[in-house]
Amino acid sequence: MFWIGVFGSGTVTPEDPLYEQAELLGKAIAEAGWVVLNGGYGGIMEAVSKGATAADGTVIGVTTPWLKKRQPNPYLSREITAPTYLQRLERLVLSADAAVVFPGGSGTMLEIAALLTLVERRFLDKERPIVFFSDSWRPWLQLLQDQGIIATVPPRMQFVNTIDRIIPFFQQCFQTHHSS
Repeated sequence: MFWIGVFGSGTVTPEDPLYEQAELLGKAIAEAGWVVLNGGYGGIMEAVSKGATAADGTVIGVTTPWLKKRQPNPYLSREITAPTYLQRLERLVLSADAAVVFPGGSGTMLEIAALLTLVERRFLDKERPIVFFSDSWRPWLQLLQDQGIIATVPPRMQFVNTIDRIIPFFQQCFQTHHSS
């Protein structure tokens, strides 16, 4: 069973169109038989958790006492409490078999940077497919390439603007990984 890490803003509200898109993604992940993995709090994390739970899926939230003002969202099947913020980051990035990145802030940027570094340096046992939902991260990634901070964009990385392209992309990546 694959664990799909979903990263994005913790402040998106149910009125935001991204919340609805994340909810649809959670449902699609659950219907594919995969586990949703996220940071366990509000915004995109809550929305994807809500969608997966509505489809009887499993949701794992990785939280930390360092984020004292935040409460875990009510849609988690299981909460894993990491002692520190950096251990939370490590657990999220290393446990995900694939990642979907929504627009977000500095926390999301840190998660992406960690994942890209581990992929580029081949520190992971297998390459993780990464999907960026929307083009919001494209200029930042281009800047990292232009400055020589990352050498290349990983081959299993895509930018999409519709949720329906994510699951087929992951299915193709997982099928290729298992047949090699």
